[in-house]
Amino acid sequence: MTKDEIDKKIIEIIQKKTVYKIKRIGKNDDIYEKKIVDSFDMLAIIQEIEDFFVIKIQIEKLKKFKFSINFLSNLIVKKKIKFFNKNK
Repeated sequence: MTKDEIDKKIIEIIQKKTVYKIKRIGKNDDIYEKKIVDSFDMLAIIQEIEDFFVIKIQIEKLKKFKFSINFLSNLIVKKKIKFFNKNK
């Protein structure tokens, strides 16, 4: 799965939780800070991302967390690379 495909899936997941058009925001915009989603939506989105990509996102262990499309997709890519390298 490419980064663009991951971005599209994240956008699709987020879009289900809000009436705001996600395509109108930048991929680096913090959608929680911009009040596009609330904390309950954020948790639901993270849960759905974890389920779809079969990963665990531990927000409390991240030094800098930004609820943006790029941050989430980069996190997924890093976790998938780490998983594949570990299982070689």
